Amino acid sequence: MRRQLIVLILFLMLCGCSGKESQKMPELDLTDLSDTMAYSQLINIIKEPQDYLGKTIILTGIFTAPFNGFSHQYHYTVTIQDNTQCCAQGIEFLPQEKLRFPDDFPEEGEMITVRGILSLFEEGKHAYCLIEDAVFEMELSG
Repeated sequence: MRRQLIVLILFLMLCGCSGKESQKMPELDLTDLSDTMAYSQLINIIKEPQDYLGKTIILTGIFTAPFNGFSHQYHYTVTIQDNTQCCAQGIEFLPQEKLRFPDDFPEEGEMITVRGILSLFEEGKHAYCLIEDAVFEMELSG
C-alpha cells in the first residue's frame, strides 16, 4: 500500500509539472540584458545560428528599413548598440502580418521590441539570420 501511495504521488508530481512546461515562454529574451550583453548575445547568435534556429527571440533596438535597389524591397531591421554606442549589430525581421511601409511601421530610428522565430535565409553562397513571423511594438517613452 505504501509503495502504491509513493507511485501515485510521483505520478501526480509529474503531471503537475507538465502543465507548466507546455506554456509557451520566450526561449531567448534579450530585453532584460544590458545593452552590451544584448549586443554580445546577438553577435553569438549570428556567429553560431545553428544553436538558436527555430527558437523564439525577443530583442529591443533601433528600427531601420533600408531599401534594396536590386530587389526593390525594404529590409526591416532592429539594431542593438552596446553601452558605449561604438558597436552595433542588426538583424533583419519579417513581420507576421502583411504591413505597408511606412504607414504601418514606427518611424525609422525609434526603439522597438521585436519577437519572432530565428531562421536563416540564403542569398548566393551566404546564409543570413532572420527573425520570421515577427511582431513588434514601439517602446513606451517615459
